[in-house]
Amino acid sequence: MKVILKGDTGSLKIDIIKRENASTNDFWDANWIEANIEIGVFGFSGKYEASFRVDDLYRFYNELVKLTKLEKTSAEFTTLENGLFFKCDANRRGAVTCTGKAISRDNILEFTIDTDLPSLALFERDLKLTLEKYPLKGK
Repeated sequence: MKVILKGDTGSLKIDIIKRENASTNDFWDANWIEANIEIGVFGFSGKYEASFRVDDLYRFYNELVKLTKLEKTSAEFTTLENGLFFKCDANRRGAVTCTGKAISRDNILEFTIDTDLPSLALFERDLKLTLEKYPLKGK
């Protein structure tokens, strides 16, 4: 399941591979997912593996919905493991700037992707489909 953010200055792809502990329904164990992260900015591309929680995605999705409706001016994706961080800021004209850090075992890439609200809405749609496939488990 891929969630893709495209912009004029690059792209961010989050490819959800699987749940790490699919056989359990325990909230803390069942909601870890494995993902491949790919970032392409200004002719550079990098790919790495990361683990984060489904609730990280839900929290970001809820902020993203408000951002695309311009009820908020920003949405922030953070993870418990700190493998990926980014923040999207929108202005009233529909321009969006996403800045972040991709953190693998040995490297840190700081990136900026300039995009717009229609592209962010596609990203939101992809994220919604992903959450339907990987709902929160347990309590």
